Amino acid sequence: MSRRLVVGLLALGVGVLLTGHLYFGRFSVLFPLWPREFVASEWRSAPLDHSFRSTRLRMAGDLIESGALNGLARAEVLELLGPPNQSLYSQFDLAYYLGPELSIFSIGAELLVMDLDDEQRVVSARWVQN
Repeated sequence: MSRRLVVGLLALGVGVLLTGHLYFGRFSVLFPLWPREFVASEWRSAPLDHSFRSTRLRMAGDLIESGALNGLARAEVLELLGPPNQSLYSQFDLAYYLGPELSIFSIGAELLVMDLDDEQRVVSARWVQN
C-alpha cells in the first residue's frame, strides 16, 4: 500500500471515531441546544423517551449542577420529579430513567440516581450509566 493511502485510511478512521464520540458523547458539540434548563412541569410530563434527545436526558445536567435536589426530603423529590423508576433500578434509593446509554454501542441506560440519608433526605444526586 502506498503511504498516501495508509495516511488517508488513518485519517478516515480518526474522523469516524471523533464523529462518533461527538455525536454520542454526553456533552456533544453537535447538539448545541442539547442541554436544557430544568423545568419541573416539563420533566414530569415528558414521556420515557428512548432517544438521545429525550427531555429528561437534556435536563438532568442542569438539575444536578444546580444542587436543587440536595437536602430535599423524599416526598419533595417525588413532588418535584414525579414517581421514580424504582422497579427497574432497586439498587438505588431513588432512580429516574433519562434515556439510552450515550455511547456508540448503547446497551444500557442513563439514570439520575439519588442517595438518601436516615432521615430520607437527598445527600447526593448523580448521573450514572447502568
